[in-house]
Amino acid sequence: MSNGEAVGRAVTPQDASLKVTGTAVYTYDCSIPGTLHAKLVTSTMPHARITRIDTTASKAVPGVVAVLTGQDMPFRVGMYAGDRDLLAVEKVRWSGHPVAMVVAETLEGAERASELVNIEYESLPTVFDPVEAMKPEAPLLHEKMGEYRHAP
Repeated sequence: MSNGEAVGRAVTPQDASLKVTGTAVYTYDCSIPGTLHAKLVTSTMPHARITRIDTTASKAVPGVVAVLTGQDMPFRVGMYAGDRDLLAVEKVRWSGHPVAMVVAETLEGAERASELVNIEYESLPTVFDPVEAMKPEAPLLHEKMGEYRHAP
């Protein structure tokens, strides 16, 4: 199509026939020798102190290369605060907060091993209402907020 002929007209994608016939190749379909697969183990609690992480059973799964926790990855990130651990250390701040990562030779092995990571928590107070969260007596998610060098 020349300039201006596509506006207002349906354009058939070049890979449409591959997709509708199921023959399109996606990244997931490619197998590269030596590829490792990772699966995150995330928090089931919205705000809690991590009291124990037991990775013994997950490390015993055949094909597991590593099971990492926040203790293994002491890197902090965050555009403004620099207070976010790659994997939670000491406490979780939201449901789904990554706590551990299983690395294995197969995706199935990583998934199986991730289910065997045992995390124990001590529940901390939560606030789900933004107005309540702004009150002085509301529990803090980020205790060191006053020490931040830069804020959004």
